[in-house]
Amino acid sequence: MGRLEVQYNNNWGSFCFRHWHEHDTDIVCRMLKYGHTKGTSYSAPRNGSSVLIGALQCTGHENDIGNCKADLDKSTCTTKVVGVDCTGNINVRLGDGQHPLEGRVDIYDGRRWGSLCDHTITVDAAKVICSTATGYRDTQPVFTHMRGLEFHQGEFA
Repeated sequence: MGRLEVQYNNNWGSFCFRHWHEHDTDIVCRMLKYGHTKGTSYSAPRNGSSVLIGALQCTGHENDIGNCKADLDKSTCTTKVVGVDCTGNINVRLGDGQHPLEGRVDIYDGRRWGSLCDHTITVDAAKVICSTATGYRDTQPVFTHMRGLEFHQGEFA
């Protein structure tokens, strides 16, 4: 999981998020040997990374983004670049919140639900969690470490 970068003409840079498609994410995940995992993309901060690719023109069936046509026009690119998570169809939910878009992060391990206990979670990781749990692709999460006071603990932590 992280900002997607590519080397082009001996320069490293990012992809513009504005024209990114979910099938582009799937191609990247296949290229990185995650098989036919359904990946997730999200808008990541540039953090000094230059944008090299304005858009990819892919059919969705390629096994490598090198087989797609690259549009180098970056004139319509905003400040956001592409981040990719190829971990697959992980079951994530937000539990015990006051509404469906907030709560403790729960993850299903294939047998039971449990709470995510990680005090080092980053904003980018929180964006992927929010996207996975709520279905909203371009989120701006607000999160705090709850220390068990506001939410009940899940089965594992």
